[in-house]
Amino acid sequence: MFGFKEGTTLVSHTSQKGKLVLLLSIMHHDDAIDHTTKEKKKPEITTYYNKTKGAVDVVAEMKGTYSVSRKTNHWPIFFSILNISGINAQVICEENVGKKMVRRTFFKELGLSLCKEYMEYRAKIPTLPGELLQKIKKYAGIETSASIPIATGSRGRCVICTNKKYRKTTICCISCNIFICREHQFFFVKTAPKEICLRS
Repeated sequence: MFGFKEGTTLVSHTSQKGKLVLLLSIMHHDDAIDHTTKEKKKPEITTYYNKTKGAVDVVAEMKGTYSVSRKTNHWPIFFSILNISGINAQVICEENVGKKMVRRTFFKELGLSLCKEYMEYRAKIPTLPGELLQKIKKYAGIETSASIPIATGSRGRCVICTNKKYRKTTICCISCNIFICREHQFFFVKTAPKEICLRS
């Protein structure tokens, strides 16, 4: 059964009992039957689709291999668009560069490049925890200052805390190895080059 409307053709075909095939085409504008199918009498729209659907299967397989989809009832189409966009981005990049790229590596670089601007913005927040700041600078490729506090395996007393607090911490300066608690990290980073690191 065929249906025609404004340059589109809809075909309904039963290839076997209990299996109905519905196809909509903007390339075919008649009710032609593919005579090579003999007694099955399949429409040309159906046989043409069967010959050219390989790309659809390949894209579906690529989407399933590296997918950003999450279990949700609200964003299924959005995640599908992201997956297809990633595949298209790789194809365009390979054409521009002139060489094949490993999908895993490409998606990793793509994700980092999309997040880099935001990571650079967050790295400027003065109250950001030191451990998180180190990770941001690592993945964003930001040069680390010599006086940035980092976490170590050992524990020691904070050099800024008073005797009354006697606070111990695992955070220390990577240049002078003195311990500094989280409360004084911001003060430490701002003053370390002149007031602390040079005293050690």
